[in-house]
Amino acid sequence: MNYRVFSKTHNCYLGEEFVLTQDGKPLHLEFPTDKLDPRDFIVEPFTGFYDSGGRKIFVGDILTLKCFELSYKVVWNQDRFGMVPLYEGSHPLLGVYHFSTQKDLSVGWSVTGNIHEKSIS
Repeated sequence: MNYRVFSKTHNCYLGEEFVLTQDGKPLHLEFPTDKLDPRDFIVEPFTGFYDSGGRKIFVGDILTLKCFELSYKVVWNQDRFGMVPLYEGSHPLLGVYHFSTQKDLSVGWSVTGNIHEKSIS
């Protein structure tokens, strides 16, 4: 499974993305992982879905439905990926909208940011 890793210490992502082994260790880090504290990192899995521009969607991304300019945060919920509304007026009790197919995200949806870096250029 592909992941991206956010460093809380450096407040940035480490490279592009990583592949984790079954024991949870990254395969392709260029520094000694035995000296790292896992509490300093946030591991965000790739959902397996792509937005309308072909960009990979990861947990923690902000997706925007362009026609209505409504934003959602990508989450892991009840054994699958979904999204929580972030737009003004959304009610927290509405819950999580789960992804059903790639087709649902390939038209009109764009990754416009993530929970760490609010917008993507």
